[in-house]
Amino acid sequence: VNIMTLEDPVEYGLDGISQTPMDHKVGLTFAATLRSILRNDPNIVMVGEIRDAETAEVALEFALTGRLALSTVHTNSSAGAITRLRDMGIESFLLASTLRAILAQRLVRRLCPHCKARYMADAALAGKLGLPADFSGSLCRPAGCEACRGTGYSGRLGVYELLLITPAIKRLIHEQASEEAIERAAFASADMLFSNGMRHVISGETSAEELLHVCRMAAYDYKALTADGRRTTGVISADNARAARRELRARQLTPVEVEESGSARSGSPRLRGRLSHKQRTLFTRQMAVLLQSGMTVEQALTAAAADGSAASVRALILGVRAQVMEGVPFADALRAAPLAFPTLYRSVVAAGESAGRLPAVLDQLAITLERTYKMASQAKAALVYPAVLGGMALLMISALMIFVVPKLVEQFAMLGTTQLPMLTRLVIGASDLARTWGWLIVAAVAAAIFLFSRALKSPAFRKSADALLLRLPLIGPMVQTLCAAQFARVHATLAGSGATVIEALAAARGAMGNTVFRDAATSIIEQVQQGAPLSASMRKTGVFPPILTHMVQSGEAARDVPAMMNRGADFLESEFESTTRTLLSLLEPAIIILLGGIVGTIVLSIMLPIMQLNTLALG
Repeated sequence: VNIMTLEDPVEYGLDGISQTPMDHKVGLTFAATLRSILRNDPNIVMVGEIRDAETAEVALEFALTGRLALSTVHTNSSAGAITRLRDMGIESFLLASTLRAILAQRLVRRLCPHCKARYMADAALAGKLGLPADFSGSLCRPAGCEACRGTGYSGRLGVYELLLITPAIKRLIHEQASEEAIERAAFASADMLFSNGMRHVISGETSAEELLHVCRMAAYDYKALTADGRRTTGVISADNARAARRELRARQLTPVEVEESGSARSGSPRLRGRLSHKQRTLFTRQMAVLLQSGMTVEQALTAAAADGSAASVRALILGVRAQVMEGVPFADALRAAPLAFPTLYRSVVAAGESAGRLPAVLDQLAITLERTYKMASQAKAALVYPAVLGGMALLMISALMIFVVPKLVEQFAMLGTTQLPMLTRLVIGASDLARTWGWLIVAAVAAAIFLFSRALKSPAFRKSADALLLRLPLIGPMVQTLCAAQFARVHATLAGSGATVIEALAAARGAMGNTVFRDAATSIIEQVQQGAPLSASMRKTGVFPPILTHMVQSGEAARDVPAMMNRGADFLESEFESTTRTLLSLLEPAIIILLGGIVGTIVLSIMLPIMQLNTLALG
């Protein structure tokens, strides 16, 4: 038997099967590769996923020849696969002729056998589960122990729903019947997903809460744009927000906002521990390389934890891995460690998972983190010498004013000098002020810094301070360039990862430390939600450099805004680095000139009375 597969990526090698990994960068798409391998006359073809009409048509044409084609489609139920293929433009008669069976599956977490606890279900829970009111059996719930790391679950098991294409179902497909009508006909005497899962609940293999979460899909309110630009709203059922966005795109809608109608599910157990910027950057790079090599997320986390990292980092990564093994998505597992993985980081990972491009997204995220770390390291390295020089200058001047100048004043008094030069009197006055009130000056400066930092917590004062900072000469343009570059980089990273426009803008807003730019991002979100172009919304705020708005406008015309945002961020970051490098190179001689001027003034103030005494002695 000649078996060939198309996979994105190939996660496990199988003997006796020809496996082909997809690579969209070089044109190895499902549709193009499927047409190519059909020339090899395979008996069985497995296509990793049908994502577009072209792939679906080729797969169904192959099935029409009497050979077996296997594939996956992302839908909420087995009957939903028929609707999904119809939405791609596949004719109903072709579906009825080729489809043989559709298997829907979900993974639920298996209860830990060491600590699961039995209990009697109350009437309310029995109603949710569809059990009779007089149900007298016991169910199991998670408890938590060392064997399961306190989660109460260990491993996963499948919940299935098999839709066989019988003559009755073929007739309904021909008649373009609704999804609900097909389900009623198919499962009148067969298990649906939930009822199949109830078998595992009653047998004590999983908990009722887990099954309800996995199989009773949440409702999401959405706002989206149609193909002709009209705004539409509605409610959609899906496993999670990412699945809801994916389903909206499948319906030819562009998601603008997706929010859960009901209350959110409680999060995963909180993981302690922090990661430095360097550690987070290294972890991201490791995960990107390992995933691109074909490893699963679980295998990549295992390898990242075993690379000789510090014990705290290793424990954190293993904690994330334990949750991934329980069936929790990678982004949700990272949410359990908010101190190690900031909101922006998790948003990018979630967008990558949703788009099915996690390795590429992590690679882009690693590049961004490496660039940020490099810029920060260069700035710190460049500031070391000026900081040391400035500190030494401050200590030297303080020593001169507090210890040296008073001794010379005593010498002048002993020599009977009464009329001292003006410069000398000014220096002596400054010395007296430093000796007498120095402690008070230091305390006043510390108090001013403290009060200023407290005042910055006031939104009104912070906004005024940020606006003033942008108006300062030399510093203002640098701050504007840096904030605009951060905005563009974050937006490009998320938008290129499959996030919606509003999600990318919201994440970019969260990355803004300057309140003026944050308010500008809020204004942009409101205008885009009303249908305004992104470039026009950015230009209207008046805070973004014209070159960035022009590049975004070009990206809109070319339908590739993320790429132009990335180019804009590259240009702005290069400009910021160049300006910073120039200023830092000027800082060192400026400190030397300032130090020389102050020390020279003190020395001159000392020499003038001595020269005056010499003149009087010679006269």
